[in-house]
Amino acid sequence: MRDDLRPRPRLWRRDSSRLPPPRVLIKLALALFLAVLGVWWVYQRFLKSDEDKIRDLIHSAAQAARERTPSGITAILADDFVFHGPADLDRDTCHRIFIQVLNEFRHFDVALAPEPLPVQVEPDRVTARVEFHARIRGKWTDDSAWVELNSRAGGARLIAVFKSGEKGWKLRELWVKRE
Repeated sequence: MRDDLRPRPRLWRRDSSRLPPPRVLIKLALALFLAVLGVWWVYQRFLKSDEDKIRDLIHSAAQAARERTPSGITAILADDFVFHGPADLDRDTCHRIFIQVLNEFRHFDVALAPEPLPVQVEPDRVTARVEFHARIRGKWTDDSAWVELNSRAGGARLIAVFKSGEKGWKLRELWVKRE
């Protein structure tokens, strides 16, 4: 009978000075991370529009140029990419040119206009066209002045054609528009 008067031990105390066991915190953090990852995947896969995906590709290539990462620029190009200019250039040739130019300059600045970029997706949802203005500048050293890398000051008007495939949207063709 004496044992009946003793309070029963609690497995979980509601004392504010004591935190839950580390295992519980780790499981909670893992569950929260997986939930956020799942929501992000659903958004990217089903809710994000094709226009936004293409805009993100163009902006990621511009950011890769600012960071001097040629593989980041080449990542948006399709395997059968063609740059229509004075001479038609393929993906590998463009990658070698990116490496050469990015190694020549210490800093890059890429400005895209207009914002948001006007993406026109064809009714078949396989082809999209974007016409935008790109201003590309570089610096040889930290203290040097910016040098315009476009053929004429103020940038060039580009026409880009994207194709949707197994790997998502990829840049298939690029032209410099003559004005």
